[in-house]
This record gives sequence, structure tokens and C-alpha cells, in this order.
Amino acid sequence: MTNKYSEVDIPVTGGDLHVGVWEPENGYTDTVIAIHGVTSSHMAWPLVAQHLSGVRVIAPDLRGRGRSNKLSEPLGMIQHTVDMKAIVDYFDLGSVTFVGHSMGAFVSMFTAYQFPEIVKSLILIDGGIPIYVPGNLEGEELITAVIGPAMERLAMEFDSVDQYVDFWKLHPAFQGDWNDTVTGYIKYDLDLLPNGKYRACTTYESVLADSIDLNASKLAISALSEIKQSGYFFRAEFGLLGSNPPLYEEDYALEQLKLVPSIEYVNMPGVNHYTIIMADEGASVIADYIKKTLAK
Repeated sequence: MTNKYSEVDIPVTGGDLHVGVWEPENGYTDTVIAIHGVTSSHMAWPLVAQHLSGVRVIAPDLRGRGRSNKLSEPLGMIQHTVDMKAIVDYFDLGSVTFVGHSMGAFVSMFTAYQFPEIVKSLILIDGGIPIYVPGNLEGEELITAVIGPAMERLAMEFDSVDQYVDFWKLHPAFQGDWNDTVTGYIKYDLDLLPNGKYRACTTYESVLADSIDLNASKLAISALSEIKQSGYFFRAEFGLLGSNPPLYEEDYALEQLKLVPSIEYVNMPGVNHYTIIMADEGASVIADYIKKTLAK
């Protein structure tokens, strides 16, 4: 399937939200909004879009990430939901299926809680239900417990785009699953600094605000228990480093999903937290379930 790719900036509080759009050249009958993870960007979604014949995929760079990283205050999960409503209004979508990966699944779930009239159904991919974090952690300790090495990367500087790509090629999650989508995703995720070096686009402040909302408050549990939309929760067998532990242990995920019986559990063997959407094995399955959801 061939997609026409375009980008648009949508006015939101504090500036413009950058949004990517994959539109099938032969036309589309449905639209989904696809939302990326905590240190990611909309460029995580090309493979899923490629597998979605007849479906337009609208995917934002969340504020503080990608080309939306100049958006600062207000930060946090509630503001993300307001930004998502701005996308729905801009494209005049009415009610639409939200597809979220990792933290994007939480944004999808919160949007369903804050603005139920614009969320038709939910596809929650290795995220969207509370993550188990031991103890009463705060600040950097909290972030480290949740996303670990990904946070260290945000402070690193690189001499060139190629050096950043080479850095990522060592990431255990992509061993054996490197592809053009991953390369494009990584090259997009860079800001050129005044000193001529490069750094990842995601801002520390945005990650901190979202991590506090998700893990140091009861917002996630409160929202999850109120969700009425149907959909699916997908659990990757392996975690952020491509191996065990997974982000969600199966028994824990099933227990949390008792709060929202309208969401069905789907186990995804053989994929990790990244390759569940950024390699063909995962993206094709996710796309099939999205099409199944749209057909209901």
C-alpha cells in the first residue's frame, strides 16, 4: 500500500503542535489518531500506517517531543488530552479510534476519560494501565525506575546524525529488527544545538511532568476505572531492552484490566516494547486489530 505523507502544525495553547499524516493514495474510509511514547515522536508509526490499507493515520508529536518540543507550559497528561481534542477539531473528526503506544496509550486513555465524546474506541499498546513502581519514588528516581536508560540518552550530545544512528544500532531491542522505519525515526529525533552538536528532541521537563502524573498520582487508576469505550490492550512479551523483564507482567496486567472490562487483553509473543509497532511482526498484528476494531 502506498501512503501520501504530509505534516501540519495545529494551534494549541503555547504554540503549534506538529502532526504527521499518512493518507492512502487510493483514498480512505476511516481515520485513527496514533500517539507515540514518552521519549518518542510521530515517526514511530510508518510501519503500522503501511499495513492499514484504506485508513488515514494522524499522529502528533506530543508537546515536549519531536517538532513540538518548543511547547512548554502547560505540561502534563491533562494538557495532552486538550491537545488531542484540538487535533480532532482541526480535522473535524467527530468521534475517532485512538491508538496509543506506551505513554501514548495513557494519553489515549486519559482523552477517553476527559473527552469521551471524541473517542470511539481504544487500542492500548504496551501502555495505558498503571505500571508497577516499587516504593514512594519522586523526581529523577521515579523517571529512572520507569524508563531507565532512555532518560540518560536525553542528556547526551552527539557530533553528527550518523553518530546518533550508530548509538542506536547498539540498542538490544533492535538486534535483528533494524529497518528503514527505525532509521527514519532516529534521524528525526534530533535537535541541532548552538555548539554544532546534536541532542535528542524530548525535553526533560515534559518527561518529568508526565511521569509524575502517571506514577505519583492516582490519575491513571481513576481514569481507567471510568472508561466505557471498547478496545484492546496489547502486552509485549519483552521489555524496553528487548528482553525480560517486560513492561507488564501478565498476571499484573490482567488484574489491572479488571478495572475496565470493555478492554480485551491480547498477548504479543516474540516482540518487545519497541518492535511491537516498529517491526513488521508486531506492526502487522496491531494493524489487523485496528482494522477489526474499525469494522465493528
